[in-house]
Amino acid sequence: MYAIYKKVMSGGRTTFKFDQEIRLLGCNNGWIPWLLSLQAPSNQNEPYPWHISLESALAPTRKEFPNADAIVIDIKPKSSSELLFCELLDVWGYSADGWTPLLLRMKAHWPHGDPERDHRINFLAVDTAEEVYEFMYAAGTVKSGQLHGKWNPPGPSPTNAVLLWPDALAYFMKCAKSKL
Repeated sequence: MYAIYKKVMSGGRTTFKFDQEIRLLGCNNGWIPWLLSLQAPSNQNEPYPWHISLESALAPTRKEFPNADAIVIDIKPKSSSELLFCELLDVWGYSADGWTPLLLRMKAHWPHGDPERDHRINFLAVDTAEEVYEFMYAAGTVKSGQLHGKWNPPGPSPTNAVLLWPDALAYFMKCAKSKL
């Protein structure tokens, strides 16, 4: 599940309050392509190495989405007895040749509580949260400052791993290194 959460800070603690489920990818209502479309220069073509800082990118959306303080990914399946939520901090992309590999930087939160009872609506962030990175693909790119393609992940295949050509790999390594 991908969702928008309101962050409420009180007494040195941060509570995340569920607002609504969202889609992360997809050209029609995916938040990553939407946020990218708000910042892509009008003359931008491939290859296009780009970055979205969620903290600054979500600020202008608050008129339409007043509770959009964070995008949170529910990592564990609903059947799991363990909770793991990841707050999306940064997204880097390398749009080229019709595809965009993505690097997500997230803060992992292991909330305490019973997943059945807490049902993933509100959770208290633990100060010992760790950063975690994930790679994914989107079938889409940027041409003349406009998003092209469906911006969905590829369908199932025998090799669903993210393939990174040297230029994209070097870009992602530089991005991750800047945050370590």
